[in-house]
Amino acid sequence: MRKSKKVQPTPLQKRFCDIILIMELTGKIEKRRAYELAGYRCRGETARVEAERTLRLPHVKKYLARARARNRRAVEKTQLKTIEDITREYEIMAFARPADYYHADGSPKSIEELTKAQRAALKSIAIVEHQYKNKKGKEGKTVRTEYSLQPKKSSLDSLARIKGMMKPDMKDAAESFAQALHEAMKDEKVKE
Repeated sequence: MRKSKKVQPTPLQKRFCDIILIMELTGKIEKRRAYELAGYRCRGETARVEAERTLRLPHVKKYLARARARNRRAVEKTQLKTIEDITREYEIMAFARPADYYHADGSPKSIEELTKAQRAALKSIAIVEHQYKNKKGKEGKTVRTEYSLQPKKSSLDSLARIKGMMKPDMKDAAESFAQALHEAMKDEKVKE
């Protein structure tokens, strides 16, 4: 028995397929035009017929199927990474606790003492100077750092939508969830 040789697409056929793939991304596929752009010499109706014939060749079908699968995996991987990144950022903002930004004595932690996640949840940092006069008339000033966190409720709402926990008509439920979480965190802070 003779082994059959694996037939590979020619460079011209590969170029034709690549142009078809690009056209698929734009949503407007013109096989005749792709055939002409690939470098084949025929034009018009002949190009259309030859393009259809080329796309029916088994080795061309296989090349296109593999390329489409690669493209699909790349898109899915990118989307998954993006969704995971967005979810992680919303989790950081939604579950940031104001108490984590201050020492037990109430003094604010320095920016270097904050973790990367804690810094990511910050909306702003303000250095506040306060001028005062004590009872004896002596003047002085205090300087303190104030941290402002990203809005917890909107972060929780966005996170709930991403996780599929909230549909547009469930806004009241999300508000209740956010309020309950806020209350639970206040109770936890009191226990500390």
